Amino acid sequence: MNSDPHRANLAYIQVVGVSDRMEQHRRTRRRSWARLLELSVAPMVGPTARLRGPGDLGASVLIGAVNGLAHEWLMTDPRPPIEELVDLLVPVALSLIAID
Repeated sequence: MNSDPHRANLAYIQVVGVSDRMEQHRRTRRRSWARLLELSVAPMVGPTARLRGPGDLGASVLIGAVNGLAHEWLMTDPRPPIEELVDLLVPVALSLIAID
């Protein structure tokens, strides 16, 4: 998201529903984020770690949290620093990792 509210507005709000092609692109990006979580984050937790939920649903929870938080960040004046958003999102991301 970085600290540029115009980029965040475009990436998280204006892009929604623009076209079928854009929606397919957004879905592909969500799957990429799910793979990143599976391949990078979960193994750091432990060898039997995995994302909760079937398919990409666990990653969709995190993506929804990011989108909702980005929207609120855009509407808040003054905007809190990005570090505060990260502090909110890290526990959400970690809660989506299950250890078998």
